[in-house]
Amino acid sequence: MSEETVEECPECSEADCLTKVITTFTTNHNSGPTKQKVGQITEEFIQDAKQDLHQQRDTLEKKR
Repeated sequence: MSEETVEECPECSEADCLTKVITTFTTNHNSGPTKQKVGQITEEFIQDAKQDLHQQRDTLEKKR
């Protein structure tokens, strides 16, 4: 920790009124329940989009 001292408040110009408040915090980085290989989400999206497209084509063909 550094020893920083400020003699005068920059806002109100009062002397000896400032104290340094020490805060502690923690972070928790959770990578998720399972690790997926690179591009797996994109591949799943493409497959779902293909299935939707085929379903839409079938529906349109049935209406003709």
